[in-house]
Amino acid sequence: MKWTCSLSAALLAFTGALLGADRVALVIGNNDYPEEGNFPDLKNCRNDAALIKTSLERAGFTVIYLENADWQRIDEGVTTFENAISRGSTAVFYFAGHGIEFEGKNYLMGANAKLQARSRLGQEGYDAETVAQAMLLAGAKSSFLFLDCCRDAPTDAGWLSRGVKKRGLADLKISGDIVIGFAATPGQSALDAPVEGVSGATGNNSPYAQALAKAFHAGLDHLTMFQKVRADVNALTGGQQRTWESGSFLETFYFTRGAVRVEPMPAVTAVRPQVDPGFGVGGRVQTSYGYGGGEDSYSVAMQSDGSIIIAGEAEKAFKKGAFQVALARITPGGPADPAFGQFGRTVLNIGPFDDGIRGTTLAVQSDGRIVYGARASVDGYGYDFAVGRLLPDGSRDQSFGQNGIALTNITGTKPPQIRSAEVQEMRLQPDGKILAAGRSGINEALGDAYTLVRYLPRGGLDPSFGNGGIVTTAYSTKQQEVYGMTVMDDGRIVLCGKAFGPGEMDAVILRYHSNGTLDKTFGGEGIIVLNLGAKSYDVGSIVVAQGNKLVATIGSDVFPSAALMRFNEDGSIDRSFGGGEGYVSPGGEFRGPVVTADGRLLVALTKDYTVKVYTADGQPSTEIASNDAPRPAAETMRSMILAPDGRLLLTGYTRLEEGRTVPTTIRLRGLTP
Repeated sequence: MKWTCSLSAALLAFTGALLGADRVALVIGNNDYPEEGNFPDLKNCRNDAALIKTSLERAGFTVIYLENADWQRIDEGVTTFENAISRGSTAVFYFAGHGIEFEGKNYLMGANAKLQARSRLGQEGYDAETVAQAMLLAGAKSSFLFLDCCRDAPTDAGWLSRGVKKRGLADLKISGDIVIGFAATPGQSALDAPVEGVSGATGNNSPYAQALAKAFHAGLDHLTMFQKVRADVNALTGGQQRTWESGSFLETFYFTRGAVRVEPMPAVTAVRPQVDPGFGVGGRVQTSYGYGGGEDSYSVAMQSDGSIIIAGEAEKAFKKGAFQVALARITPGGPADPAFGQFGRTVLNIGPFDDGIRGTTLAVQSDGRIVYGARASVDGYGYDFAVGRLLPDGSRDQSFGQNGIALTNITGTKPPQIRSAEVQEMRLQPDGKILAAGRSGINEALGDAYTLVRYLPRGGLDPSFGNGGIVTTAYSTKQQEVYGMTVMDDGRIVLCGKAFGPGEMDAVILRYHSNGTLDKTFGGEGIIVLNLGAKSYDVGSIVVAQGNKLVATIGSDVFPSAALMRFNEDGSIDRSFGGGEGYVSPGGEFRGPVVTADGRLLVALTKDYTVKVYTADGQPSTEIASNDAPRPAAETMRSMILAPDGRLLLTGYTRLEEGRTVPTTIRLRGLTP
């Protein structure tokens, strides 16, 4: 990656956007070092930095992120970081790369480091104490310095050993509210990847990064969190590596509690959630795509300024039953945003025949670009995977795929053979890659396959994933649908859905490694099939909660209604969830769950938008009945998100009296005091 002289200006501009943030982080990952130098290249540092960045962002941090940064870029990044720290805030610094101790000082080596002369050390290595002092002098109330370095000893050019250089780093003794986390004890090297064959290890991350990212969301105070990290690193390395901390705080700190700035739920006697009268008309916004036929909304996302993006489909005016992909942007108050597309909406004719969105296939990148997933029929012989990207103004991003769209023929078949595939779920990875999941038809004899495709940031297939970017998993000869997807902190990917045939349906959950291979520590073969009763039928959604445990929406005749069920990391049902049952039933059809800042689980019943909240262990926390009238029979909500301000956004459709449907978005308020 090349950086120009405009870097300083860009970082200074970024500083303005950071001012006032109560949680700020600087994350650096350096893999590549000069060939003519004395440092070998590293494998996982950029992966580790990306993992920590994602985990911190999930915990409510605004992150300054650098890859393969030389000394100058690190210095500019630290300056931006220091200026962005407000008094009384929390500051985090994480470095993955080469580091050395020389004459009692710890140097974090820039991507320009050759280590050929002592006189160059100050221009190639950044003193870790300088970063620590910058955080304290800026007035941070809580500061963390994570040093995941010293992964490989450098070649000694002669002068290094004369500085009584020890393997690993030296302890830092700094006064103030700061804790310094070392990936390894003083004098010990850290491993770049876990020990091969250790259960739960991933070769894509260092043991420290893997354990740290997981612990950020375990709901623990910082002291207990470090104990958990130490135990996990010890397990991942077979006892070869031991972490170390130095420093202290006056107050206890929780990473989990700031994930999204949502305060604890009020008691039933406090403010009750209700359809927000300040949003649209009576808390509802009906958004026509302008085609006059059947229109729907399947997915909702929020941009950084509070604007709302919905994605769905519009029936073609000239062909009933044929649809086009459609998106719209709604301002925070409810009116359509005229700056987006045409009159606040954009309809995309991918192919001349039929296409559309049929699942949760919408995401907003950090730069404001909008990514969507769909199905497309470009030749009249069935459907292909389609992933597209729009610029923030709703126009097609011509730098992505072809004409802003990446089309993928999953099965490779050509006309006159019929193809059957569609994107049903989508997620963005922290490195800019795009995961699209759904179903694809193999043939009449073999049925469907769960299908997972990873795209590069510019729309090409990722050759490092699966078979040329594509993974298909045929569970049975039944039809198969994907209803949910989540990405764990360590990069593993989880799909859920159903497989169904004449008279029966199975609930299925699959887990993959980040390279697309099935994770066989999950259910034995990477797949679990729930056998709960005569008509176990589907898994509606899935989230990661309380460490690496999974919470899924399950439908089965065993339950009185749809239920939340928690699974252990090996895929077994967690019987400690829900008071020993392994599940809880909210009492009707619902949307969710979403995970609140403190790890609780929130769902909204669709019959009247009653909100129910459970503890991380499935115990009733708060039930907040809606003050709104029962849901109109013509109204169907398909998807829900929790906004950073604590409001719930639901999207779906309303069936009008004349019979056609129109996209509808609802906002619930009252979830914060």
